[in-house]
Amino acid sequence: MPNLVGTGLNQVPTNSMLGGLAYQDPEHASIKNLDIKNLSQINSEIADTAVDVFVYDTRKDSDGGAWRKRTQNTSWYNETLGTATRGTRREFPAVAVIVAEDHKLTIYDGDDPDLPMWMVFNADTSAWNTNATFISVAYPPSDDMDISSVKCLNAKLVVSGDQHGVVTIDFINESQNNRRPDLGSFVVRHKKSGSISLRNDTSGQYPTTDTGLIVNRFVNDVAMTVLPNAPIDDTTGLPIPTIAVATQQGVSVITDSGTVYDLTPESNPGYSAIKNFMQVAFTKENHIVLTDRQTAAGFSNVIYLPFYTYDRDLTNTYSKLPDSFSYTWGSEVHNDSTQIGEWKPQSTGEEWDYLTTCSDSFALANGDEPAGIGGIVKIGTYPNHLMVNRITKDYNTGWAYGLNQGIFLSDTDDTNKTNGQTDPDRSHNNLALTVTGTITKSAVATGADLVAYSGFTNATNYMDNTSYAINFGNPVTISIMVWQKLTDISNYSYSVSFSHGNTIKGGISNGSTSSGYPGQAYFNMGNVTIYTGSRVDDGNWHCLVGTIEGTVKKFYLDGNLASSATIANHDMSGISRIHAGSYGINHDYAHRGSLALLRVSKSVPSATQIKKMYEDEKHLFQENAKATLYGSSDAVTALAFDDTTNLLHVGTSSGRSEFQGLRRINNTTDAVTTAISASNGLVAEQ
Repeated sequence: MPNLVGTGLNQVPTNSMLGGLAYQDPEHASIKNLDIKNLSQINSEIADTAVDVFVYDTRKDSDGGAWRKRTQNTSWYNETLGTATRGTRREFPAVAVIVAEDHKLTIYDGDDPDLPMWMVFNADTSAWNTNATFISVAYPPSDDMDISSVKCLNAKLVVSGDQHGVVTIDFINESQNNRRPDLGSFVVRHKKSGSISLRNDTSGQYPTTDTGLIVNRFVNDVAMTVLPNAPIDDTTGLPIPTIAVATQQGVSVITDSGTVYDLTPESNPGYSAIKNFMQVAFTKENHIVLTDRQTAAGFSNVIYLPFYTYDRDLTNTYSKLPDSFSYTWGSEVHNDSTQIGEWKPQSTGEEWDYLTTCSDSFALANGDEPAGIGGIVKIGTYPNHLMVNRITKDYNTGWAYGLNQGIFLSDTDDTNKTNGQTDPDRSHNNLALTVTGTITKSAVATGADLVAYSGFTNATNYMDNTSYAINFGNPVTISIMVWQKLTDISNYSYSVSFSHGNTIKGGISNGSTSSGYPGQAYFNMGNVTIYTGSRVDDGNWHCLVGTIEGTVKKFYLDGNLASSATIANHDMSGISRIHAGSYGINHDYAHRGSLALLRVSKSVPSATQIKKMYEDEKHLFQENAKATLYGSSDAVTALAFDDTTNLLHVGTSSGRSEFQGLRRINNTTDAVTTAISASNGLVAEQ
């Protein structure tokens, strides 16, 4: 069901039955001088039933959209205006809202607040033949195939669909081609020997023997980018984009030279399921990300290719795939099966239905919401171990790093925990902290979603897990991240500690009034204790990160390195317990303030990553900070990232949530059902 579109404080509820809608920021040049009291200048509706939408901002083209001013010789510029398939404006819009329906593609004029129709492509639904229309979505044996995805860049419109492959239409030189695999007697690739003004007739297509076939004709998604030093198209004067298409049998990359390379990794060992490659996207750095679905196994894989240079096929198994980080059902595998990151696996499987790339990460979501795996997962795109964040309607994990061995205290439910209750571990271990006594849960700030844990007292009120059998190694590799708020330093105050049997293996605490370092936080794991050097007992939230990698020990305060030391080997190969808010098995030195977002890893993040953790997470501790998906559903229906505003848009049946970093800054209240696209503050959704 179609619904409203909007961003910021200008969202206005509309009749959700009318169709997909597009919102335009009042600061947009075409409307900034208008009277914004008139709602039609802020919101416009499109009465379509969309399968995909795309906001095409020509200002992001290689020439800033200047190509629009030199198309007066094209057939479409000179065709009759004001018809059922052509609007009243000749010039291509600076911002276009492209809406794909089952058998129709409409381009709307985003420069006009009323979003009038600019051009319509009617897709051919008859059995395919050499006289098909520009967008032919039929192919024997079926004659009713649908459009699946649409993108546009550098004046090239790319449309995909199930069975009809991928169509590319150029608005400057008016060329068109359709790539699909060879099916014996059927045409492999064809071009329109006419012009865009003839887009809806059935004349003038012909087969060619050109190379460059894609791996499969069932295409689920397309993505486009312009690589550095891309060749210039002599006929358009613009760099040639690289196009990636996700199909039922792999991802084909149509390079800027015209050569096509296929990414067809084999199924994981033990599974011979059909691989349906569902999504593909390019990161800001022009790296490629793709997902597949192991249908028989009920799982999805995610492949991030930061080192792939688009110059060869990739056919290896996931665990041996070169140039990649491969995420397989709960563990991240890099090239040679070296496990370098984990998130929570589920017995029901995680089938990723949505993918978008953000400024420094990519986001994934599923749409069917099997138990416990809803919401969105953000993965930071770093060259080593990657950071993972999960946001649902109920919790926000913050950034968890690498080989996660515990993601605790990330809840938004402020119901106190009492004796014997499962406070969840959001990591793959699922080793929940058990409460003894009563632990108080309250908002970290007035009106904030994220909850603080407090009320710890020696041997009476505490949280621990007595089956925490984690091997951190000898010498140890460990990182501990926690947020705390503290004023009372009448005694030592532990945020977290570890033990094996009766042996306490250290943790993070705060100095008491009677100590030589009152109010400072300290990290006392190993034979050398290091300190923050400045007091943290000021009643404000502070982020503490302690790391040990072999003999190198570091302690960070609020994203900055506070102290470091060289220590002797510290054996943490045998750990059996983790204690949140107390010290050791006797639960001494209870934390005298509040705690949140405790995470433990067998990997050590870089200083840059620790700084990012702090900078992104600190916003969750502010007044009225929203940390979760809006509404009552974790089943995501659409994702989009606006690389101008740096906002991630997440659609559910409850509405659209807008995230700035890890914090939700706004939401709508009408259901999103199909798709979202956003650019420079203009958002279109279905």
